[in-house]
Amino acid sequence: MAHFTLVTVANAPEIRTECERRGISVAASPQAEQGIAHSIRAGLQALPEVDAAVFFVADQPGLRESTIRRFLQVCAEHQAELGCLEGPEGWGNPGWFSRAYFPELLALTGDQGGRRILRAHRALVRTVWADPAELADFDVIPRENNC
Repeated sequence: MAHFTLVTVANAPEIRTECERRGISVAASPQAEQGIAHSIRAGLQALPEVDAAVFFVADQPGLRESTIRRFLQVCAEHQAELGCLEGPEGWGNPGWFSRAYFPELLALTGDQGGRRILRAHRALVRTVWADPAELADFDVIPRENNC
């Protein structure tokens, strides 16, 4: 499998301390409250020279390691330009972006995330199937419970 460098974007002292204890690079995103684009930028700027970046979110507790490994392997082996997981309700995190898309990622503003780039280049997106429970977003209330 390809070599990967892990960078965690976090502002919470507890997360930063734990990452540092484990030898994981940490990047701060002081403007994170202004939207995901700031965290994406902080992560990209903290990376060494790489061929691609993969963005994970912290609120998908059902995402299995085996799915992550399969996703990374498929995207690396196929030298994917773009990639993401896919379930019955559509595309989900994580998202894979080759270096060619870093300028577009860096140009995002506010609460715009990588999904905007994936949609703009739909024909180039390599998807890997995931169980719907793995794509469940912890901070989103299921539709049937919304009032």
